[in-house]
Amino acid sequence: MTAQCATCGSPVTDERFCTTCGSPVTGSETATPPEKPLASEPLLLPPPPPVSESPYEPLVPPPPPPPPPSVGVGALAERRPPRRRTGRIVAASLVAVAVVAASIGGYLLLRPGGPLTAIPGEAIPATTGASLVTPSTTHAPSTTPNGNAPSEMAPATTRSGPRASTLSSSAGGTSVAPSSVGTTPYAPIPVKATADCTAPPGVDASGAPQTYEPEKAYDGKKETAWRCQGDAAGRTLTIDFGGPIQLTSAGLIPGYDKIDPADGADRFVQSRTVIRVRWTFDDGSTIDAAPNGARSMQTTAVATNTTKVRMTILETRAGSSVTNTAGATLAALDTTAVSEIAFSGLR
Repeated sequence: MTAQCATCGSPVTDERFCTTCGSPVTGSETATPPEKPLASEPLLLPPPPPVSESPYEPLVPPPPPPPPPSVGVGALAERRPPRRRTGRIVAASLVAVAVVAASIGGYLLLRPGGPLTAIPGEAIPATTGASLVTPSTTHAPSTTPNGNAPSEMAPATTRSGPRASTLSSSAGGTSVAPSSVGTTPYAPIPVKATADCTAPPGVDASGAPQTYEPEKAYDGKKETAWRCQGDAAGRTLTIDFGGPIQLTSAGLIPGYDKIDPADGADRFVQSRTVIRVRWTFDDGSTIDAAPNGARSMQTTAVATNTTKVRMTILETRAGSSVTNTAGATLAALDTTAVSEIAFSGLR
């Protein structure tokens, strides 16, 4: 037991005085019994988790989220805004009025004595449709008022109105309706040609035989030609394309565009040349053209759908004598030739 100071109550460790307050120790100090140690309460720990026998911890997927609350038909109906039926009612009313009006009109037209009632001996007049416009074609006169020959300028023909492919001609022909309107330019090739005249075969300066069939007019060789004897005014060459084409131009080389390879004689100058020609198409429409006499392709713009084209020679000009490479003078030839014809179109 430990003695305590009578003055301050601190434990006395010295037998003579208190080390805390310095009071002398009289021997009357009380001793305090030693404190008993407090018994510690046991610490309760949670039980350890079970140890898996596998070296890898299994992956457990998280639980699925709860399903959304079901919404009934009644709830959906409550969410929808109220339908506006006023517009539908108005539309239905207008339709009903139109049906009633049509029924009344049909009855008034078809009732006995109505305007469309057939009367014995009389036909109901047909409705007025769109009339076909006849293309106007001005042909160049054979002579001018003062009796001179026509000018060798561009073709004297003019056309007005829509494309000839959709029209009927004043000559009473049947128009060829285009199956479609083409946009891509191309050069249509004839499949056949016929003519009402053909010059007999001949030979060139070297003695090589020469023939002058209608097909020679589109063989792509200007040194060959379709040729007729004499003036050939009124003679025709008919070209067949084998089917309707959308034609945009027609042209010809108006003479025999050949330099004889043997003696150098110029057959174009020596022969007659075409100075006026007429193009005729399936619908009966025509275009007159006046080539300028040059030894080149002379083209004329057209606008028609056709299967055949007929070229009619209207007027020619006589050739003149030429001198060959040997210095000999060769007399003019009384023959008319067309070396080449050419066409362009759209498809």
